[in-house]
Amino acid sequence: MAYHCATYGLGHLGIPNGDARLICDGCGLVRGVQKPSGMPYAWLLNRKAAPGWAAEFTEDNRMDWCPRCREKTGR
Repeated sequence: MAYHCATYGLGHLGIPNGDARLICDGCGLVRGVQKPSGMPYAWLLNRKAAPGWAAEFTEDNRMDWCPRCREKTGR
């Protein structure tokens, strides 16, 4: 799954802290999903791909590809 929610204070469980983010399912490139105000971008809430990225949605999962991997896979 490409979307990872924000995690804070879970180090004792072995989960690294971090902001909400998309991770390219091709190369692992990370892209933030929050505006400087801390609110999520509308494209995330509307189940759309990030600008320049490609996304594929199923009932319970999403896959995302960065611009470089999008071109490689033809998406």
